[in-house]
Amino acid sequence: MGDCAERFQDCTGEIVESKAALLTNCAELLEGQFNLPVLKVSRIAGQYSKPRSADYETIDGEQVLCYRGDSVNDIAKNARQHDPKKILETYHRSAATLNYLRAITNKDKIYSSHEGLLMEYESALTRKFHDKYYDLSGHFIWIGERTRSLDQGHMNLFSGLENPVGVKVGGVKSEEEFVQLNKKLNPKNEPGKLVIITRCGVKKVAEVLLKLIEIKQKHKLNFTWVSDPMHGNTFTKNGFKTREYSTLFEEVVLVEQELRKAGERLGGVHLESTPDDVTECLGGKETKVAEGDLPKAYTTYCDPRLNNRQCVDFIKELGDYLRINKF
Repeated sequence: MGDCAERFQDCTGEIVESKAALLTNCAELLEGQFNLPVLKVSRIAGQYSKPRSADYETIDGEQVLCYRGDSVNDIAKNARQHDPKKILETYHRSAATLNYLRAITNKDKIYSSHEGLLMEYESALTRKFHDKYYDLSGHFIWIGERTRSLDQGHMNLFSGLENPVGVKVGGVKSEEEFVQLNKKLNPKNEPGKLVIITRCGVKKVAEVLLKLIEIKQKHKLNFTWVSDPMHGNTFTKNGFKTREYSTLFEEVVLVEQELRKAGERLGGVHLESTPDDVTECLGGKETKVAEGDLPKAYTTYCDPRLNNRQCVDFIKELGDYLRINKF
């Protein structure tokens, strides 16, 4: 769980503590339901860069470079020029955030995670120990849907790492593509080395997942399944990018059902979230966000996030569903 795009301005003790508290609260809800440990992984201390589908966007009738995260440029439309020095600030703020997390969580550890988008940043923080290479920019780094082509630099960089790594998958063109992706990122086919984060979209769960399950079982591939219901279910309403709570929950349920029917197991859920009382995602279980509420507290720099109440309700509802279905 965590921000779509971290902001330099949010690198404060109070804000980091509130993010940690939300994640810990949600994890404890699941631990209480199942009496099992929950691994707490946060999109924090490095989630400062964002892939975009276009190079430019139009603001107030003016064409400007897209915002690509605080590690690249600025959200202000007159400050969109890419600035490599911002990568240094990314490092310092990520280090400060991680040090503060260590101080406040003590034994109740929260792991840092982000998309490994900027290879200049990731490679600069890669170190060699006993003839093996580790990316020390975070505990768990993933490759996004847009940068996972087998011949792209991100795959080549990640293929040489000993870290456990993730990759977002919204579907594959062929069986061979998915097999080679697994072999490249997990050449020894080790359990725990690779996480496949599905981002299907609720209408495509069966189409995407059944194919991936078939390939996994046919080739005896080892990886952990995680469901990301956020990125396949974004739409625009009244000029605001948003997501519908019920749709997000439905995708996770459908993914879990298809996996269970095939003898597989859901290993985790990937949510974009904030402890703030924002109005970015529609709906909810108890306190709902209506269409007219969107402009009231829409503060994200990129994609819409579940607010504190929506996150807690989501995890409670998920826990109830999994318990009833004897997860």
